[in-house]
Amino acid sequence: MMLTYPKCTSPPDKLQIWPEIRYSVESDNLWLELWEFLGIISSVPPQETKILEKGVLHEVPLCFPGARLNYAENLLNRTDDAIAITGESGVITNCTFWGLREMVRVMAAALKVHGLKVGDRVAAIISNSLHCVIIALVTASIGGIFSSTATDMGTSGILERYRQITLKFVFAEIEVLYGGKPVALLPKVTEVIKNLFYKGLQQAIWLSSRMMGYEINLENATSITESADNRKLEFEQLPFSRPLFILYSSGMSGKSKSIVHSAGLGASPEDTYFQYTTTRPKAAATIALDRTPP
Repeated sequence: MMLTYPKCTSPPDKLQIWPEIRYSVESDNLWLELWEFLGIISSVPPQETKILEKGVLHEVPLCFPGARLNYAENLLNRTDDAIAITGESGVITNCTFWGLREMVRVMAAALKVHGLKVGDRVAAIISNSLHCVIIALVTASIGGIFSSTATDMGTSGILERYRQITLKFVFAEIEVLYGGKPVALLPKVTEVIKNLFYKGLQQAIWLSSRMMGYEINLENATSITESADNRKLEFEQLPFSRPLFILYSSGMSGKSKSIVHSAGLGASPEDTYFQYTTTRPKAAATIALDRTPP
């Protein structure tokens, strides 16, 4: 499909608006064409007569109000053996598109058994890793809302953020590799989780150490996935503007504030993304998005 829009035939000046720009702000056709051009997977496509539901200034306008889709479904539609994610935690590991989808399927089945449902909030105290991408995609596939904090953040900083949202599950790493050396996180995350239980947290899931194989006698990701059944990976169909990720402001001018992002995000098949920080929507979209059959 070719995108069609008016062409500019003369150089722009201070009094002229390019036809392309005018077309993008005055016509809804551009956004319908983009939806089709990008091959967005959806159970209900957007309505041709209603692309933006305008609101007053203090409200968020709704984009594609009639459409229904799932963010994770659009990222996991590939099932081939091409590399989707390359990770490093002392040893470089590669994960294929098929392998990623299967790991998401197993974890999603397990969390559904444990009660995760649409609208539930899941957080992770975790490094920017394959594990975090899987947790984010699992949460998105079920219709939950995902948030994360970096492993080098202090106890007060993590609690300042997570106390603002009522969490159902928290995943936490107990050890990370920094500068080639393992760094223990167990004392910090134990204190965080103990405080979050007073704020409504229902379950904490520990991620075993990837460096030393260290285990603790608490609920961990391995035991959680053992409860998974053989159900197919299903994707909850949700509105385009449905909350998907909760991010946070830096907290430099006061307490850190929650910022909600919806499913209206994306990446192209050729994109490679590297980020040394907390896993966020773009990092979760590290998977090279390809909406055509392999």
